[in-house]
Amino acid sequence: MRIDEDMREVFEEMEEEEKLEGGRCRHVQGEAKPHSISCHMDTGDWDILCKGCAEKRTRPPYYTIPLERFFVSNFETVDWIAHLSEKRWFVPKKFIGLFRNLRGLGGRV
Repeated sequence: MRIDEDMREVFEEMEEEEKLEGGRCRHVQGEAKPHSISCHMDTGDWDILCKGCAEKRTRPPYYTIPLERFFVSNFETVDWIAHLSEKRWFVPKKFIGLFRNLRGLGGRV
């Protein structure tokens, strides 16, 4: 049936969009500008996402923060870090890994 084939294609596209390499959505892995950081609250793993992928992670189990809000000022960044450190799902070592990943993007952040 053609309907089944169409649905399979839609699901394959959805799965492809969600694939992350090195903690980055495939768009940021390419040339897209990073838009947000997102933590999976069940694992404490952080990802760097483009705007489109970030818009899909607006509810639990994800905690998503736009980079423009996180890096507004030195105070805001410190305040975010203090706020996040109070969360039960916060894993400092994984959070530091996020910053290593951001550094790898160079001037795109």
